[in-house]
Amino acid sequence: MQGIMMVEVLVTQTVKGIKKVTRRTGGLDEVNKDPDSYRLEKLGSSAEFIETTSTGENFIACNHRFKVGEIVYLKEPFCKIGNNNYRHKYLNDNPEGLYKWKNKLYMPEEAARFFIKITSVKCERLYDITEEQAILEGIEPDGVKWKNYTKLKKGKFKALSPIESVMSLFKFANKMAAGTMLPNYWVWVYEYELYNK
Repeated sequence: MQGIMMVEVLVTQTVKGIKKVTRRTGGLDEVNKDPDSYRLEKLGSSAEFIETTSTGENFIACNHRFKVGEIVYLKEPFCKIGNNNYRHKYLNDNPEGLYKWKNKLYMPEEAARFFIKITSVKCERLYDITEEQAILEGIEPDGVKWKNYTKLKKGKFKALSPIESVMSLFKFANKMAAGTMLPNYWVWVYEYELYNK
């Protein structure tokens, strides 16, 4: 079984049933070197792109990491205690702050406590997101507006719309500076539901 990494706020939103979709660039590295040069020709077990150049057209196929129906575990910082007993950093599983956490990158399936089931996979440009899809990304309200994840000081730099909030979340999750111009990447759009194993 494969694992998927999310920042803490997104794991929390997934477990609460608020976040039900994630956008990922993994497997699209080649087309995202110059995303405007490609058009999506076909989506099946992979995404098939056509690149138009001055000398003709080039074909490229990109594979998505997760498939419809696949069960995936959520990776989070963890600590093993005794035989097959684990503690987790997220969601107040460490109220006393007693544990030394291992990087979530190395979390094995046996340590997982939360799982999702992939229900849909598609490929689109990042800026094609709708307001409804933006809300399903798990963004949080901040008063009458939506939270800006690249500037976390309360009352400052609030996002004006759900879509702007998702763009700030994408930057935050990908460790991009707040002022960075976000390219209109090609992304995999994975819809999912919380799964009780």
